[in-house]
Amino acid sequence: MIILAISVVFMQTKLLQVQNELTKVNAQIEEKKTELDDAKQEVNELIRSERLKEIANSKDLQLNNENIRAAE
Repeated sequence: MIILAISVVFMQTKLLQVQNELTKVNAQIEEKKTELDDAKQEVNELIRSERLKEIANSKDLQLNNENIRAAE
């Protein structure tokens, strides 16, 4: 009976540890998702056609929209 009680306490402790680790991993996943969303937003800002036109004009170049592609 004592061994059973000790086993139950041990398993509950392990369960709490696993739940805590799962919570940490889920938080890390959410952080990475936020970083990815921020990076995608930055890419979209960098490839804005108006920005590209300004850069081309400042270098006396022509902008050819057919050569512009977004990488994913």
